[in-house]
Amino acid sequence: MLSACQEEIEPEIEVNSENSILPASELSDFIVQVASLDGSADNIIDLSSCTTVIFPISGLYDEDEDEDDTIEDDDDYVEVTFNSIEEVLAFGVEALDIEWIYPINVLLSDHTAVVLSSSDDLDDIQDNCIEGGDDADIECIDFIYPITLSIFNNRTESVTTASIASDKEMYRVFNDPDQVISIEYPISLIDQQAEVTVVEDNQQLLERIRLVEGACDEQDIVDFDEDVLTDLGQLLVNSVWKIDLFEDGTNMTALYEGFTLDFRSDLTVIASSEDNTFEGEWELDAADAPAVLEFDFDEDETSFSLLNDAEWEVISFDQDTINLEVPSDGETTGKRLRLTR
Repeated sequence: MLSACQEEIEPEIEVNSENSILPASELSDFIVQVASLDGSADNIIDLSSCTTVIFPISGLYDEDEDEDDTIEDDDDYVEVTFNSIEEVLAFGVEALDIEWIYPINVLLSDHTAVVLSSSDDLDDIQDNCIEGGDDADIECIDFIYPITLSIFNNRTESVTTASIASDKEMYRVFNDPDQVISIEYPISLIDQQAEVTVVEDNQQLLERIRLVEGACDEQDIVDFDEDVLTDLGQLLVNSVWKIDLFEDGTNMTALYEGFTLDFRSDLTVIASSEDNTFEGEWELDAADAPAVLEFDFDEDETSFSLLNDAEWEVISFDQDTINLEVPSDGETTGKRLRLTR
C-alpha cells in the first residue's frame, strides 16, 4: 500500500514577527496616509483637496470680465482647454473665474476614478472634504519606488511577492484588511526639501513618518491670494529658501546660518533650523514693478525681526535666486537681501 504524506509548509511571513506589518496597525495606517493621493495641487480648479482633476479639462472664460454678462447671451465667452495644472497656474487668478465644462473626470484620495456630471457632484465632495492640513493624507514625505513586498493573505493562506511601483499600488495593498505585509528593506523616502532618507526596518520607517507628519505646508488652500499665483509667488511657495546675503550697513548674513525659510500659501512663513523654529507672516505685492515683499516676524525673534518694517523690492529672480533690496533714501542706509534655493 502506498501512502502519501503532505508536509506542512510554513508561510514565509510570521504574523507576529518584528518584520510583519499587521492591518490597521499604526505603521500600516501611516503607509496608507503617505500613499494617499494629494489633491491640493489643483485646488485652483476644483477648490477641493479631496479630488485630483484628470486632464485635459475645458471651460468658458469671459475675456471682458463683465460681471453682468451671462454665458447664455454673451459672445465674449471663449472656450479654453488646459492639458496640465502648470497651464492653469500660468493662466493666473483668472482661472478662478472659468466656468468649467462638465463632465469632469477626477481621482479621489484612494486613487478611485469618478466622473462628476455637474457642479452639484463637486459640491457634495467639497462639503465633506477636510481642508487646512487636517486631512488624513501625509504629504510631507513620499516613497521612492519600486518597493518589494512579501504579502501573506489570511483568507487564502498564500504568500506572494510584489514589486510596487506607485502610490496607487501601495495604497491598495496596505488598505486590504486580509493581508499581512513584510517590506524588503532598505527602502528610501524623500521629503518636501528633496532630502532622501534610507530606512532599514519597520521601526525606522515608523519613526521617520512620525517625525515629518504635519511638519510641512500641505497647500490645502481653497482661498487664493492673487499675488501668490504670480510666477514669483509660486516660486516662493514651491521651494524652501535660505538667506544667502543680508546687508544693513554691514554684512550680517551669519545671523541666519543654518536656517531655512518656508513660504506658505496661507501667507505664513516658517524660519527653522535644527534648534529653533520661528513663525511670521509674509506679503507679496506683485501688481506693479518692482514687486515688493514684506515680512512680519515676532519682535522677540531678534535676527528675523530685522527683516520687518521694510518694503523689499524684488530686483531680479530666477528658479534658484531672488535678489531684493531696500533702496537708500538719503537718510538711511540701503539694505540688501538674497534668497537662494
